[in-house]
Amino acid sequence: MKRFLLFGAALTLSLSLWTGCGSSEKVAVRVNKDSVTEAEFNNRVREVDAVSLAESAQRGGPARAGEFAMQSIIRDRLILQAAAEKQVVPSDAQIASYIAYAKKYPAYPGAIGSSPFRTEEEWKRLARLQLAFHYLMFNPLNIQQEELNKTYEELKPVLMQPDQYRLRVVDVSSEAKAKEALDALNKGVPFETVALTKSEDRDSASKSGDIGFIPDIQGMPEPILQAARKLKPNEYTKQIVRAVVPARGAGGQPGAPTETRYFLIQLIEKKTGALPPMEEVRFFVETSAIQKKDPNALQRAQTIVREFTAKSDIQVNIKGYEQIGEQLKAAASGQLVPGAPLPGAPQPAPGAGAPPVAPPAGAAPPAGVAPPAGGAPAPR
Repeated sequence: MKRFLLFGAALTLSLSLWTGCGSSEKVAVRVNKDSVTEAEFNNRVREVDAVSLAESAQRGGPARAGEFAMQSIIRDRLILQAAAEKQVVPSDAQIASYIAYAKKYPAYPGAIGSSPFRTEEEWKRLARLQLAFHYLMFNPLNIQQEELNKTYEELKPVLMQPDQYRLRVVDVSSEAKAKEALDALNKGVPFETVALTKSEDRDSASKSGDIGFIPDIQGMPEPILQAARKLKPNEYTKQIVRAVVPARGAGGQPGAPTETRYFLIQLIEKKTGALPPMEEVRFFVETSAIQKKDPNALQRAQTIVREFTAKSDIQVNIKGYEQIGEQLKAAASGQLVPGAPLPGAPQPAPGAGAPPVAPPAGAAPPAGVAPPAGGAPAPR
């Protein structure tokens, strides 16, 4: 009987180690005192998309969904635990404020971009990680509100949003074709119909010429901007607009080939630029204040996470992934392990390449602050 009692106790202990205290779910991984169930791991695997894997592979990280999910789960716990140890865990209110910032200003510092695949829960998870790392940099500096107010004043030229014009266009490759389209407009044919039937740009033609909003910033085709500035809603250009734009199919990247095309332009709507209030862009202001006060803040926060990782107890219970915890610990200790990213700041979020909003032409940012670059693409 005693032998059976001992065996039963040992079995109960082994099951508790595998499932977690008081839980019937199997534990996939333990990171110090935190347990992650198999169900949570499987859910994370299902959330991994092709964009995430492509970005990971480009950085030399995992190219398989399971390994990617396991590494991200472990890294999440390590960053949040390091933040808890330093008492800088973000509040729900801070997370909500950050998400609003990141959605509205996807190209500003620290914004995690947008993705059509991302659920609200994923937004919260990524925001919590980004803020935890942010406050590892920010809180030890004891930056006061007066300093933030001064930084905000310095950033106003960068933060000022440009005017934006929502346009319809007829986009053709010759002046003769543009004249045919203009003749049709002058005969009373609606602009949408002319764009649909005569524009050579397939994307915008399928939308009756609608190319969305373009910002009034340096880098956009100046002849198109000049025409848009003069129009009132529903008006269109009475003259053909000649502009040098990226060649069709070449994209809008620097150095891409260009060509001369001919446009007729109609203004649908104008959004007048405005200065966002301090609280709306607080994360940007704090990031800029960090850079100014401690240029090495990023390395300091990364060191905190690395040192925490190196001393952590990571146990992976799923076959085929057992080595991932040790790989992360070895990378944190400075040992080179193929395919294991060095723990530190959260990895770039999938889909972080949303069209950025740039400052107006000629606006010089304060020293040490890089303004968002780029702008909406020119008509293709």
